Amino acid sequence: MSGKAFDPARTCLHLAGDGAVAPVEAGERFRSDLMAGRFALADGHLVAAGGMTSDTGHREMHPEGGEAPPRTPGAFTVVLERGDGRADEVRLDGETPRAVAPRGAWRRFQVIEPGRIVFIAWGRGARRGPA
Repeated sequence: MSGKAFDPARTCLHLAGDGAVAPVEAGERFRSDLMAGRFALADGHLVAAGGMTSDTGHREMHPEGGEAPPRTPGAFTVVLERGDGRADEVRLDGETPRAVAPRGAWRRFQVIEPGRIVFIAWGRGARRGPA
């Protein structure tokens, strides 16, 4: 796919630690395959995009690296759960379009205004759990 246009809602990018960039098809089973470790993602980051029209029904954590979810049109609250049981809420909107979810922090999204969001995260070791 090198040098060709692609739909970021259906194709993710793996940004490898050695500088290589490789497309990863994001079909129906992409998320479950990723969480089960069925992708051979070497060190690096995964870039994914998707529409969000309602709160996520799950939470997610990347124990081996952080995540930087910049928002595009729309508004969201990122709930970052701390290890001590408390949570921080960060609003992503036109004035604050980016946030960082630290390594090992559980995070979930609440939709204020439907829109799109781009996820840039360390792909290896990603975990998903109930909200």
